[in-house]
Amino acid sequence: MFRFAPFQPARRLQLLPRLATAACLTGLVAQVAATDFRINITADIADADTSDGRCDADADRADEQCSLRAAAEQLLSLPAGKHRILLDRLPAGSRLRIEGETIRVPAGTELLGNTERLLPVTASTTAQRPLFAIEGDGGIRLSGLDIRLGSDAGSLLAMQDPQQSAGLADLRIGSTIATTQRAVPALRLVAGHVDCLRCRFVDGGSTAIDVRGGELRLVDSLVSDNRGADGGGLHITGGRVWLQRSEVSRNRSEANGGGIHQSGGELWLINSLLRGNLAARGGGGLAISGGVAELQNSSVIGNVANADAGGEQIGGGLLSEGKAKVRLRNSIVSANRVLAMTFGNECAGSEIFADAANFIGPDPGCQPRSADNDLVLRSAAAMTTTMRPLPWGGLRVMAMPSLASPAIDAGGSGCLADVDLDATTPDQPLLTDLRQQPRPAIHDLQRCDLGAIQTRCDTTCTDSVVQSAPSDAAVTTSDLTLQTLTDSPHASTAADTPETSQP
Repeated sequence: MFRFAPFQPARRLQLLPRLATAACLTGLVAQVAATDFRINITADIADADTSDGRCDADADRADEQCSLRAAAEQLLSLPAGKHRILLDRLPAGSRLRIEGETIRVPAGTELLGNTERLLPVTASTTAQRPLFAIEGDGGIRLSGLDIRLGSDAGSLLAMQDPQQSAGLADLRIGSTIATTQRAVPALRLVAGHVDCLRCRFVDGGSTAIDVRGGELRLVDSLVSDNRGADGGGLHITGGRVWLQRSEVSRNRSEANGGGIHQSGGELWLINSLLRGNLAARGGGGLAISGGVAELQNSSVIGNVANADAGGEQIGGGLLSEGKAKVRLRNSIVSANRVLAMTFGNECAGSEIFADAANFIGPDPGCQPRSADNDLVLRSAAAMTTTMRPLPWGGLRVMAMPSLASPAIDAGGSGCLADVDLDATTPDQPLLTDLRQQPRPAIHDLQRCDLGAIQTRCDTTCTDSVVQSAPSDAAVTTSDLTLQTLTDSPHASTAADTPETSQP
């Protein structure tokens, strides 16, 4: 199979491993009995006595007043172990507050809210310090929270230690006021490993995610309605980033990369969608000036760049500058625009390559090259496609090809993709699309559709109802946390290994 050398990772890392059994938290030097603290007050108050083993912010009261900060401080005084801070029993309508200094959480801790009814959290920290910091080698897990960052708050996490990791699930992260401009991103990753499952970075008032190093995975997640100087949704200068069945939409950049701006590192989009992003300069969906990016069964649709910003290369959907490489595989780049221009709407740059079939709409502006440097046939300007809205999750509208689109049944047999990001292993089939609807089974006569959305046509090519199918990932919240923490220098024993559930 055709491969560019830069796309071959230095070591194998399973993007979506099927973990049947593993410990929920690892990286612990010694295992002790788990400690649970249940939060019963929303105020941000320190513990009255960190040596008494009781989570109590007010020693003068007979009953314990357990705050989030007091619980974390008590856990820091205990031996390393698998601990939990539980926030799922606060009364309806409660709003947790995080104020002042960073809350330091020992590695091995799970901070669990309510995954069905996210617990509102309002955050305002001193000198834009992060909300949480990990103490020690290993990882933490956060879930079930709706976090609103004030204009003076720092990031949710500022990961800077390669021995640390975080598993995030069922989170919503945004600004207290959507129109307020923030100076720091919601998540900043310099080193370490972060997994996000069903995370929503929305209305952030800044670039949502800043990756300078380490490894980040977004699975079944949304990055929407954020704005930043370079990269409205994500700004990548190093490290490795994967988006699996995720959407980056309606973000704005004051320069390049309305959805994503990349100047280094490695980026993979698999079964993912870049839609409706706006760049004041080039690359409405994705602008890359360094590193490598690969789009597998993904769609870049309805993004906008601004020709008035100057420069010969704009690219309404994709912009590749210099020697930065973009590789397309079974993907769609269509219905993008460059303002005040009637040509070159879809993409720009000489380092855009194609593997397998791809569809690029009219007036592409770039000439993707295949392995033998020939033009990709599906980039012919004569091909057109119409888009129609499709509700997803009740909250968003996605674009998908019409039933007459050339993108239907144009992909490879079995919809094979490099899902484990390892050039030395065979490609695996994508079992589902962005909506977790099934892709075709592996068969010579069944070919998947291009892009992130799979339609299904019968002999008359009418829309058919598709049944749910197992996820590509078969990943649970625990699975992501497990993978997040398995690179830790310490491992758990089999006795600590719970059964994981299938989604």
